[in-house]
Amino acid sequence: MDTTSLSETEQYLWDWLQQNTDRVSKLSIVQISEETHVSNSTITRTVKKMGYDGFSEYRQLLKMEKRDLVNNGFSQEINEAIFKNENELRRTINSLSASDLEKCVSLIDQAEKISIFSTGLSSFVGMEMKNKLQLLGKNCRREDDPSYISYYGKKSCKDELIILFSLSGKTPELVQAAQDARKNGAIVMSFTATVPSPIAKLSHVCIPVYKSKMTIFDHEIDVASRLPLNIIARILADAYAIYVNKKG
Repeated sequence: MDTTSLSETEQYLWDWLQQNTDRVSKLSIVQISEETHVSNSTITRTVKKMGYDGFSEYRQLLKMEKRDLVNNGFSQEINEAIFKNENELRRTINSLSASDLEKCVSLIDQAEKISIFSTGLSSFVGMEMKNKLQLLGKNCRREDDPSYISYYGKKSCKDELIILFSLSGKTPELVQAAQDARKNGAIVMSFTATVPSPIAKLSHVCIPVYKSKMTIFDHEIDVASRLPLNIIARILADAYAIYVNKKG
């Protein structure tokens, strides 16, 4: 769903609704109005802009989703894990703007050279994107080593597209690469779960993804799911493949 038509207040409300889906299915529109400090009409208008007939339909669909999970035979803990992944997918896809996707496809098509930078677990997303773009005939490299990212960021040039994958939106080597790329006249495209963020601000186009606050793995190192980055990268690769096939 495209959120570009939402006002600042409506965007705030929509973010709140998406972050509190478990509670929303149990609350009335009056209770939500009191908690978010927005009017009933704003709530109704917001969900209608997002494709629902009204608040009642929106809440009913949330209840149906939860009921499906409850009746699937899994434990509550497993259902919570399933819902976490399903929620990340749904919210990432729903927030995708058609105009942003079309812009990304156009930038990929126009680029003489593409460099994909990602680190940690996000590097696997970058690798898949690189492989698919190469199969579609693009001159594309992928780097996940900080030293190489720094080197190629400084060597970036006009007619080059820099693609960054970062959940946090503030990975130091990617921020520096984006700064160098902008300075050199390259185009920066990013995918991040944090907007605003340093990387988002440095990007010509930034596609936001949703990262759940629910934690399954309790570790000091970053093991957060890259599922939102992966699904949006696959959608973009598929969209570009469709574009190439139609053009050819």
